[in-house]
Amino acid sequence: MKPPFTLMQRPISHDTAEAALTIAGDAQQGDSIGMAAVVMYLKPEPHFIAFVTDEAERNPIFTTGMLASLSYQLMRKANE
Repeated sequence: MKPPFTLMQRPISHDTAEAALTIAGDAQQGDSIGMAAVVMYLKPEPHFIAFVTDEAERNPIFTTGMLASLSYQLMRKANE
């Protein structure tokens, strides 16, 4: 059976790096208080991790709403 998708070899994702640095800076300044994220990796083989931190973990109902909003945005993009 063919896998549902294949990740392509790509150069460094500058958008991803910039977003990660912005989030890290916000956290260091105390502006962000929690995070729920899924991160895609290419090496050693394509995989992903999902995690929740701090206030996002302490307030799972609010975090579920945040993730539902993200899911909605991604579904809209998928349907374009």
